[in-house]
Amino acid sequence: MHVRHVVNDVAMVVDAVASSQGRPSLSLHTELDVDVYRLSHTGSGPDLVVRAFDHTVERSAVDAAAHVLQRLAGTRFPAERCPAGDPVLPIGDDRHLLVTAYIERSPAPGPGFVVAWCAALLGRLATRSGAELPPGGGWHRLGATPSREINEALRLGAEVGPSVAELVDALGDADDATGLPESLIHADLTPPNVIPQGDQPPVVIDWIGVGRGPRVWPLALLLFAAGPRAARRGLERYARSIALTGEETHRLPGLMITRPLTLDLWSVAHERMSVQQALTRHHARRNRIDSIAAALNNADCP
Repeated sequence: MHVRHVVNDVAMVVDAVASSQGRPSLSLHTELDVDVYRLSHTGSGPDLVVRAFDHTVERSAVDAAAHVLQRLAGTRFPAERCPAGDPVLPIGDDRHLLVTAYIERSPAPGPGFVVAWCAALLGRLATRSGAELPPGGGWHRLGATPSREINEALRLGAEVGPSVAELVDALGDADDATGLPESLIHADLTPPNVIPQGDQPPVVIDWIGVGRGPRVWPLALLLFAAGPRAARRGLERYARSIALTGEETHRLPGLMITRPLTLDLWSVAHERMSVQQALTRHHARRNRIDSIAAALNNADCP
């Protein structure tokens, strides 16, 4: 199966946002990703980013992202901002748009700088309970929570068949962080979802999936992305805000494999990756996680 766009006619997206924002001169600038568009215009004001979601993403999840962004706008937390007016626009057939301001990037001093800031920002989010929000943390194309993300990826793996049995078995044994302390969490606060701002804190984007969930879940995703050289520094930056429990620390390495597995099973099912590529990546990732765990446990590691 192939990935289907939520909206086949991008002009409908442009028209809906232009009408809502009172900016008739809006036009498509770039398609940044599948169902993610940058809109620009000839007048004043920032460009906009529009993310389109179909019926598989509940309206409550889109509203939660808008709610959190509006709350953070009154703080110093570096998150993308919603424009004036309602940032959530229904476009029929249980589809919705989320509108935010486009953020220009300025190169960071280095990749370690970005990872350290991601960890620090995750720690700051983890000090917030998220009690007023729906459960979150899952990748929106698979499910709203880690457990729902895993279940949908397992279903896709079963559709692909025996060729991905190793991946399905590994995901079936993977940890979804059930029972661990919860807080406000971003579903994927990793370097691809922050916009560098030079030597200033990067701006966090892509808030769909934000909600209440296991606070160590997004930390595991970040430390996996950081790799063995940067993971320890990232954990130390996170710990300035939140001290992990013994159980969280124990389960942290086991959580790192979960999201990579769900993404790869989704990619194979949607013909964006071959089975052999996914298997090769899985074996390499096991080695990567072992190296990260060793680095986190090594007090002498720089």
